[in-house]
Parts: sequence; structure tokens; C-alpha cells
Amino acid sequence: MKYLPPPIILRHDEPIRNEDIKEGFRFSDCFFSHMARRLQREFQDISSNPPSWLSTCSLVGDDLQKWRTQITGPEDSPYAGGKFVVSVEFENEYPFKPPKVRFMTKVYHPNVKSDGQICTLSFPWAPQNKAQDYLLLVRQLLEHPSDEDPLEPEIGNEYKNNLPKFEKKAKEWTAKYAK
Repeated sequence: MKYLPPPIILRHDEPIRNEDIKEGFRFSDCFFSHMARRLQREFQDISSNPPSWLSTCSLVGDDLQKWRTQITGPEDSPYAGGKFVVSVEFENEYPFKPPKVRFMTKVYHPNVKSDGQICTLSFPWAPQNKAQDYLLLVRQLLEHPSDEDPLEPEIGNEYKNNLPKFEKKAKEWTAKYAK
């Protein structure tokens, strides 16, 4: 008797049997199409009804997995009045893995590296979250920098020990790069 692995259950307890699998079919195709539908829906939602702090959201070319957004700096922060371009990239495992976000605009911040990489380790993520939720966390990071484990230790030290100097430099960078 030939061994057949147990059927794989994708949804609604409807198993796909081995004899139902067509040549060239890949289970990753199912997950990719789910991810694409979800990204399409999220992109339409955020484009048609953007939050007040998000001035633009567009695709890079026609790639649904690469977005360019523009976040406005929070009032009552050294980033007020700034417009910060943030790239958002989605891996094929989205929504089970969070999007990768990176500042394209130079920003003076202890939790943002000089190449725009953002410290997102403290950002909570679950598959039910949306890209917009993650972008809101990026904006909140502008409003509330963390001096614990900064990506830029010098800036983190300045933020912790000389806040007026940090704020002055952050405002200068915002005026210079985020207009």
C-alpha cells in the first residue's frame, strides 16, 4: 500500500486531496493571492480615507508590495510641520510578518539609523493588524522617542542628557530635509 500524507486543510475544513493537486500548483500561491487581496483592500482603504497624519500613500511603480507614504510630523514635537517619506515593503508572508518600514527622508532621531532604518522591535504585530496601524506606530515614534537601546547611541545620549540640544538639532533637520 502506497503511503499518502494526510490532507492539508486550508479553510472551512475542506481538505485538498493529493489527487486534486494540479501540476505546477504551489500552496504558496494560495497564500500569495490572499496576501495580494488583503494588500489591495488595505491600499484602497488608506488611499480613499487616509488618516489626517498621512498626506500621501502610493505604490512604487505598480508593485502592490511596495508603498511610498508621507507622514506629517506630530505637533508639539521637534518634527512638527515636517513631511517624512516612509517606504513600506511587504514580504510574501504578510500579514503573518509585519511590513518593513524605512524613512527615506533624513531624520534626526535616536531610533532611526542614518540610512533610515527604524527600530521596530518594540512594535507589536499580529496578523489582524493593518499596515496603517504600523505606520501610526512610526509616527508615534516621532512623537515619543525611546532612549532605551537607541539605533544611534550618540543621538540617544543627547536625547536623554541634553533634551534642548536634541530638539534644536531635530528641528533644524526637519526644516532642512522634511519640507
